[in-house]
Amino acid sequence: MKILYIITKSEIGGAQTHVSQLSNYFSSNCDVAVLSSPNGWLKDESKKNGITFFSNKYSSNSLNPFKLIKFYKKIKSTVEEFKPDIVHCHSTMAGMLGRLVLKNSIPTVFTSHGWDFDNGVSWLRKCIMIVLERYLDKFSSATICVSNYTKQIALKHSVSSKSKMHVIYNGVEPKENKQYAIFELPINIVFVGRLSKQKNPLLLLQTYNNLDNSLKEQNFVQVIGYGPDLNSLKQFVINNDLEEKVSFLQGLSGEQVYDKLYESNIFVLTTNWEGLPYTILEAMSVGLPIIASDVGGIKEAVEDGVNGFLLKDNSIEELKVNLEKLVKNKELREKMGKASRKKVLDKFLVDKMLKETENLYNEIINK
Repeated sequence: MKILYIITKSEIGGAQTHVSQLSNYFSSNCDVAVLSSPNGWLKDESKKNGITFFSNKYSSNSLNPFKLIKFYKKIKSTVEEFKPDIVHCHSTMAGMLGRLVLKNSIPTVFTSHGWDFDNGVSWLRKCIMIVLERYLDKFSSATICVSNYTKQIALKHSVSSKSKMHVIYNGVEPKENKQYAIFELPINIVFVGRLSKQKNPLLLLQTYNNLDNSLKEQNFVQVIGYGPDLNSLKQFVINNDLEEKVSFLQGLSGEQVYDKLYESNIFVLTTNWEGLPYTILEAMSVGLPIIASDVGGIKEAVEDGVNGFLLKDNSIEELKVNLEKLVKNKELREKMGKASRKKVLDKFLVDKMLKETENLYNEIINK
Protein backbone atom coordinates (compact mmCIF):
# COMPACT_ATOMS: atom_id res chain seq x y z
CA MET A 1 0.00 0.00 0.00
CA LYS A 2 1.22 3.51 -0.86
CA ILE A 3 0.29 6.26 1.60
CA LEU A 4 0.68 10.00 1.09
CA TYR A 5 0.47 12.34 4.09
CA ILE A 6 -0.27 16.00 3.38
CA ILE A 7 0.15 18.67 6.06
CA THR A 8 0.48 22.43 5.70
CA LYS A 9 3.49 23.20 7.90
CA SER A 10 6.64 21.26 8.67
CA GLU A 11 7.52 23.13 11.88
CA ILE A 12 7.47 21.15 15.12
CA GLY A 13 4.02 20.83 16.66
CA GLY A 14 1.34 18.37 17.66
CA ALA A 15 -0.03 17.69 14.18
CA GLN A 16 3.50 17.25 12.80
CA THR A 17 4.35 14.83 15.61
CA HIS A 18 1.20 12.90 14.72
CA VAL A 19 2.17 12.67 11.03
CA SER A 20 5.69 11.59 11.97
CA GLN A 21 4.34 8.82 14.19
CA LEU A 22 2.05 7.57 11.42
CA SER A 23 4.63 7.75 8.62
CA ASN A 24 7.29 5.98 10.69
CA TYR A 25 4.91 3.19 11.63
CA PHE A 26 3.52 2.51 8.17
CA SER A 27 6.89 2.82 6.42
CA SER A 28 7.86 -0.58 7.82
CA ASN A 29 5.56 -2.36 5.35
CA CYS A 30 4.16 0.39 3.09
CA ASP A 31 5.56 2.93 0.65
CA VAL A 32 5.09 6.24 2.49
CA ALA A 33 5.60 9.87 1.48
CA VAL A 34 4.99 13.24 3.15
CA LEU A 35 4.12 16.53 1.43
CA SER A 36 4.67 19.70 3.45
CA SER A 37 6.52 23.01 3.59
CA PRO A 38 10.31 22.80 3.24
CA ASN A 39 13.04 23.20 5.86
CA GLY A 40 11.18 22.21 9.00
CA TRP A 41 11.26 19.63 11.77
CA LEU A 42 8.98 17.20 9.92
CA LYS A 43 11.20 17.23 6.83
CA ASP A 44 14.24 16.47 8.98
CA GLU A 45 12.45 13.64 10.78
CA SER A 46 11.19 12.16 7.51
CA LYS A 47 14.64 12.21 5.91
CA LYS A 48 16.21 10.74 9.05
CA ASN A 49 13.76 7.83 8.94
CA GLY A 50 14.11 7.20 5.20
CA ILE A 51 10.65 8.52 4.30
CA THR A 52 10.14 10.28 0.97
CA PHE A 53 9.50 13.98 1.51
CA PHE A 54 8.00 16.30 -1.10
CA SER A 55 8.71 19.98 -0.37
CA ASN A 56 6.07 22.57 -1.22
CA LYS A 57 7.26 26.16 -0.84
CA TYR A 58 3.69 27.40 -1.38
CA SER A 59 2.34 25.37 1.54
CA SER A 60 0.97 27.88 4.07
CA ASN A 61 -2.22 29.14 5.68
CA SER A 62 -2.19 32.19 3.44
CA LEU A 63 -5.37 33.07 1.53
CA ASN A 64 -3.29 34.66 -1.22
CA PRO A 65 -4.90 33.32 -4.45
CA PHE A 66 -1.51 32.90 -6.15
CA LYS A 67 -0.19 30.75 -3.29
CA LEU A 68 -3.41 28.74 -3.07
CA ILE A 69 -3.28 27.90 -6.78
CA LYS A 70 0.38 26.89 -6.50
CA PHE A 71 -0.37 24.83 -3.36
CA TYR A 72 -3.24 23.11 -5.22
CA LYS A 73 -1.06 22.34 -8.25
CA LYS A 74 1.75 20.91 -6.08
CA ILE A 75 -0.65 18.53 -4.38
CA LYS A 76 -1.97 17.46 -7.78
CA SER A 77 1.48 16.89 -9.28
CA THR A 78 2.67 15.00 -6.18
CA VAL A 79 -0.33 12.68 -6.33
CA GLU A 80 0.31 12.07 -10.04
CA GLU A 81 3.99 11.32 -9.37
CA PHE A 82 3.64 9.20 -6.22
CA LYS A 83 0.36 7.44 -7.20
CA PRO A 84 -0.82 6.70 -3.62
CA ASP A 85 -3.48 4.14 -2.72
CA ILE A 86 -4.67 6.35 0.13
CA VAL A 87 -4.13 10.02 1.04
CA HIS A 88 -4.29 11.29 4.61
CA CYS A 89 -4.65 15.08 5.02
CA HIS A 90 -3.86 17.03 8.18
CA SER A 91 -4.40 20.69 9.15
CA THR A 92 -6.93 23.11 7.72
CA MET A 93 -5.43 24.32 4.45
CA ALA A 94 -3.85 21.00 3.44
CA GLY A 95 -7.08 19.27 4.38
CA MET A 96 -9.15 21.57 2.21
CA LEU A 97 -6.92 21.64 -0.87
CA GLY A 98 -6.08 17.95 -0.62
CA ARG A 99 -9.72 16.92 -0.65
CA LEU A 100 -10.51 19.43 -3.38
CA VAL A 101 -7.75 18.05 -5.61
CA LEU A 102 -8.68 14.40 -5.10
CA LYS A 103 -12.48 14.62 -4.92
CA ASN A 104 -12.34 11.07 -3.53
CA SER A 105 -10.81 9.69 -6.73
CA ILE A 106 -8.41 8.08 -4.25
CA PRO A 107 -9.55 7.08 -0.73
CA THR A 108 -8.98 10.21 1.34
CA VAL A 109 -8.84 10.59 5.12
CA PHE A 110 -8.91 13.95 6.88
CA THR A 111 -7.78 14.38 10.48
CA SER A 112 -9.12 17.38 12.37
CA HIS A 113 -6.64 18.39 15.07
CA GLY A 114 -9.10 21.16 15.94
CA TRP A 115 -11.66 22.82 13.66
CA ASP A 116 -10.64 26.19 12.28
CA PHE A 117 -14.15 27.54 12.91
CA ASP A 118 -14.20 26.56 16.57
CA ASN A 119 -12.28 29.32 18.35
CA GLY A 120 -10.04 32.31 17.78
CA VAL A 121 -11.49 33.36 14.41
CA SER A 122 -13.85 36.10 13.28
CA TRP A 123 -17.57 35.47 12.80
CA LEU A 124 -17.19 35.82 9.03
CA ARG A 125 -14.30 33.34 8.82
CA LYS A 126 -16.23 30.93 11.02
CA CYS A 127 -19.23 31.00 8.68
CA ILE A 128 -17.06 30.58 5.60
CA MET A 129 -15.13 27.66 7.11
CA ILE A 130 -18.32 25.84 8.14
CA VAL A 131 -19.73 26.12 4.61
CA LEU A 132 -16.43 24.94 3.09
CA GLU A 133 -16.13 21.99 5.46
CA ARG A 134 -19.69 20.89 4.69
CA TYR A 135 -18.88 20.95 0.97
CA LEU A 136 -15.51 19.21 1.29
CA ASP A 137 -16.80 16.47 3.56
CA LYS A 138 -18.29 14.64 0.58
CA PHE A 139 -14.72 14.19 -0.67
CA SER A 140 -13.60 12.47 2.56
CA SER A 141 -13.71 8.70 2.91
CA ALA A 142 -13.43 9.22 6.67
CA THR A 143 -12.80 12.01 9.16
CA ILE A 144 -10.64 11.38 12.21
CA CYS A 145 -11.23 13.55 15.29
CA VAL A 146 -8.45 13.62 17.91
CA SER A 147 -10.98 14.03 20.73
CA ASN A 148 -14.65 13.46 21.34
CA TYR A 149 -14.99 17.23 21.75
CA THR A 150 -13.73 17.70 18.19
CA LYS A 151 -16.33 15.23 16.96
CA GLN A 152 -19.16 16.90 18.86
CA ILE A 153 -18.25 20.32 17.42
CA ALA A 154 -18.38 18.83 13.92
CA LEU A 155 -21.79 17.31 14.59
CA LYS A 156 -23.07 20.54 16.11
CA HIS A 157 -22.24 22.45 12.92
CA SER A 158 -23.16 19.55 10.60
CA VAL A 159 -19.80 19.53 8.83
CA SER A 160 -19.69 15.73 8.69
CA SER A 161 -21.97 12.77 9.28
CA LYS A 162 -21.76 10.68 12.43
CA SER A 163 -21.05 7.51 10.45
CA LYS A 164 -18.05 9.08 8.71
CA MET A 165 -16.34 10.39 11.86
CA HIS A 166 -13.99 8.34 14.04
CA VAL A 167 -12.47 9.43 17.35
CA ILE A 168 -8.84 8.30 17.53
CA TYR A 169 -6.97 9.87 20.41
CA ASN A 170 -3.42 11.16 20.04
CA GLY A 171 -0.91 8.81 21.59
CA VAL A 172 2.52 9.05 23.20
CA GLU A 173 5.30 6.58 23.87
CA PRO A 174 5.22 5.07 27.35
CA LYS A 175 8.12 6.54 29.27
CA GLU A 176 10.01 5.38 32.31
CA ASN A 177 8.14 6.31 35.48
CA LYS A 178 9.08 9.62 37.06
CA GLN A 179 11.26 9.41 40.15
CA TYR A 180 9.35 11.18 42.88
CA ALA A 181 12.53 11.98 44.78
CA ILE A 182 12.78 15.15 42.71
CA PHE A 183 9.57 16.42 44.29
CA GLU A 184 11.77 18.33 46.72
CA LEU A 185 12.38 22.08 46.69
CA PRO A 186 12.85 24.03 44.51
CA ILE A 187 9.75 23.15 42.50
CA ASN A 188 9.94 23.48 38.73
CA ILE A 189 6.80 24.72 36.97
CA VAL A 190 7.01 24.01 33.24
CA PHE A 191 5.15 25.29 30.18
CA VAL A 192 5.64 23.66 26.76
CA GLY A 193 4.00 25.11 23.68
CA ARG A 194 4.06 27.70 20.93
CA LEU A 195 4.56 31.18 22.36
CA SER A 196 1.48 32.75 20.83
CA LYS A 197 -1.93 34.18 21.59
CA GLN A 198 -3.49 30.73 21.36
CA LYS A 199 -1.28 29.11 24.02
CA ASN A 200 -1.30 32.28 26.18
CA PRO A 201 1.92 31.72 28.19
CA LEU A 202 1.71 35.31 29.47
CA LEU A 203 -1.05 34.21 31.86
CA LEU A 204 1.37 31.86 33.62
CA LEU A 205 3.99 34.58 33.97
CA GLN A 206 1.44 37.12 35.24
CA THR A 207 0.17 34.60 37.78
CA TYR A 208 3.66 33.67 38.91
CA ASN A 209 4.44 37.35 39.37
CA ASN A 210 1.41 37.60 41.68
CA LEU A 211 2.52 34.78 43.99
CA ASP A 212 3.69 35.69 47.48
CA ASN A 213 7.46 36.15 47.63
CA SER A 214 7.71 33.22 50.07
CA LEU A 215 6.20 30.92 47.42
CA LYS A 216 8.35 32.33 44.61
CA GLU A 217 11.41 31.39 46.65
CA GLN A 218 10.27 27.75 46.54
CA ASN A 219 9.89 27.40 42.78
CA PHE A 220 10.87 28.61 39.34
CA VAL A 221 9.36 28.54 35.84
CA GLN A 222 10.67 27.13 32.57
CA VAL A 223 8.99 28.19 29.33
CA ILE A 224 9.83 25.78 26.50
CA GLY A 225 8.91 26.73 22.97
CA TYR A 226 9.17 29.37 20.32
CA GLY A 227 6.73 31.78 18.71
CA PRO A 228 5.83 35.39 17.94
CA ASP A 229 5.35 36.36 21.61
CA LEU A 230 8.85 35.36 22.76
CA ASN A 231 10.29 38.87 22.91
CA SER A 232 7.28 40.38 24.69
CA LEU A 233 7.37 37.55 27.25
CA LYS A 234 11.06 38.15 27.89
CA GLN A 235 10.35 41.85 28.30
CA PHE A 236 7.65 41.07 30.88
CA VAL A 237 10.18 39.02 32.85
CA ILE A 238 12.72 41.86 32.75
CA ASN A 239 10.14 44.49 33.71
CA ASN A 240 9.12 42.48 36.76
CA ASP A 241 12.64 41.45 37.89
CA LEU A 242 11.97 37.75 37.30
CA GLU A 243 15.15 36.94 35.37
CA GLU A 244 16.46 34.64 38.11
CA LYS A 245 13.14 32.79 38.41
CA VAL A 246 11.97 32.40 34.79
CA SER A 247 13.96 30.84 31.94
CA PHE A 248 13.19 30.38 28.24
CA LEU A 249 14.34 27.39 26.21
CA GLN A 250 14.04 27.01 22.42
CA GLY A 251 15.24 24.56 19.82
CA LEU A 252 15.03 21.44 22.00
CA SER A 253 14.64 18.00 20.45
CA GLY A 254 11.76 15.76 21.52
CA GLU A 255 14.04 13.82 23.85
CA GLN A 256 15.41 17.03 25.35
CA VAL A 257 11.86 18.20 26.08
CA TYR A 258 11.19 14.91 27.85
CA ASP A 259 14.38 15.42 29.87
CA LYS A 260 13.04 18.78 31.03
CA LEU A 261 9.68 17.24 31.90
CA TYR A 262 11.47 14.66 34.04
CA GLU A 263 13.14 17.52 35.90
CA SER A 264 9.80 19.27 36.49
CA ASN A 265 7.08 19.02 39.12
CA ILE A 266 4.03 20.83 37.70
CA PHE A 267 2.93 21.22 34.08
CA VAL A 268 0.86 24.27 33.08
CA LEU A 269 -0.88 24.96 29.74
CA THR A 270 -2.99 28.13 29.74
CA THR A 271 -4.31 27.75 26.21
CA ASN A 272 -7.29 29.56 24.71
CA TRP A 273 -8.35 26.84 22.27
CA GLU A 274 -7.23 23.29 21.48
CA GLY A 275 -8.03 19.91 19.99
CA LEU A 276 -6.04 17.56 22.23
CA PRO A 277 -2.46 18.79 22.78
CA TYR A 278 0.44 16.34 22.76
CA THR A 279 2.31 18.38 25.35
CA ILE A 280 -0.22 17.52 28.04
CA LEU A 281 -0.07 13.82 27.19
CA GLU A 282 3.73 13.90 27.25
CA ALA A 283 3.74 15.58 30.67
CA MET A 284 1.20 13.04 31.95
CA SER A 285 3.30 10.15 30.63
CA VAL A 286 6.19 11.03 32.95
CA GLY A 287 3.88 11.48 35.92
CA LEU A 288 3.26 15.22 36.23
CA PRO A 289 0.17 16.88 37.73
CA ILE A 290 -1.47 19.16 35.17
CA ILE A 291 -3.02 22.61 35.35
CA ALA A 292 -4.70 23.38 32.04
CA SER A 293 -7.47 25.42 30.49
CA ASP A 294 -10.82 23.66 30.22
CA VAL A 295 -11.03 24.01 26.43
CA GLY A 296 -11.33 21.59 23.52
CA GLY A 297 -10.62 17.96 24.35
CA ILE A 298 -8.36 18.68 27.33
CA LYS A 299 -10.96 17.47 29.86
CA GLU A 300 -10.78 14.05 28.17
CA ALA A 301 -7.16 13.81 29.42
CA VAL A 302 -7.21 15.96 32.57
CA GLU A 303 -9.82 15.05 35.17
CA ASP A 304 -10.36 18.01 37.47
CA GLY A 305 -9.20 17.18 40.98
CA VAL A 306 -7.84 13.75 39.96
CA ASN A 307 -4.72 14.22 37.85
CA GLY A 308 -4.76 18.00 37.84
CA PHE A 309 -6.92 21.11 37.76
CA LEU A 310 -8.98 22.55 34.91
CA LEU A 311 -9.18 26.33 34.54
CA LYS A 312 -12.74 27.41 33.80
CA ASP A 313 -12.11 31.09 33.05
CA ASN A 314 -8.33 31.34 32.50
CA SER A 315 -7.95 34.06 35.12
CA ILE A 316 -4.87 34.97 37.13
CA GLU A 317 -6.71 34.36 40.39
CA GLU A 318 -7.95 30.91 39.34
CA LEU A 319 -4.51 29.79 38.19
CA LYS A 320 -2.90 31.24 41.32
CA VAL A 321 -5.20 29.27 43.64
CA ASN A 322 -4.44 25.98 41.87
CA LEU A 323 -0.71 26.64 41.63
CA GLU A 324 -0.59 27.34 45.36
CA LYS A 325 -2.38 24.05 46.09
CA LEU A 326 0.23 22.05 44.21
CA VAL A 327 3.26 24.05 45.33
CA LYS A 328 2.30 23.68 48.99
CA ASN A 329 1.30 20.00 48.91
CA LYS A 330 3.91 17.42 47.91
CA GLU A 331 1.53 14.51 48.53
CA LEU A 332 -1.08 16.04 46.21
CA ARG A 333 1.52 16.51 43.47
CA GLU A 334 2.60 12.90 43.79
CA LYS A 335 -0.97 11.55 43.86
CA MET A 336 -2.03 13.54 40.80
CA GLY A 337 1.18 12.70 38.97
CA LYS A 338 0.57 8.98 39.42
CA ALA A 339 -3.01 9.42 38.20
CA SER A 340 -1.70 11.23 35.11
CA ARG A 341 0.63 8.38 34.19
CA LYS A 342 -2.07 5.76 34.74
CA LYS A 343 -4.47 7.64 32.45
CA VAL A 344 -1.89 7.75 29.65
CA LEU A 345 -1.19 4.03 29.98
CA ASP A 346 -4.91 3.27 29.91
CA LYS A 347 -6.02 5.57 27.10
CA PHE A 348 -3.34 7.55 25.25
CA LEU A 349 -0.62 5.18 24.05
CA VAL A 350 0.78 5.64 20.56
CA ASP A 351 0.39 1.93 19.74
CA LYS A 352 -3.34 2.24 20.28
CA MET A 353 -3.55 5.27 17.99
CA LEU A 354 -1.53 3.53 15.27
CA LYS A 355 -3.54 0.30 15.35
CA GLU A 356 -6.86 2.13 15.22
CA THR A 357 -5.64 4.19 12.25
CA GLU A 358 -4.42 1.05 10.50
CA ASN A 359 -7.79 -0.62 11.00
CA LEU A 360 -9.51 2.43 9.50
CA TYR A 361 -7.21 2.41 6.45
CA ASN A 362 -7.94 -1.28 5.86
CA GLU A 363 -11.66 -0.70 6.22
CA ILE A 364 -11.56 2.11 3.65
CA ILE A 365 -9.32 0.28 1.16
CA ASN A 366 -11.40 -2.90 1.33
CA LYS A 367 -14.76 -1.20 0.79
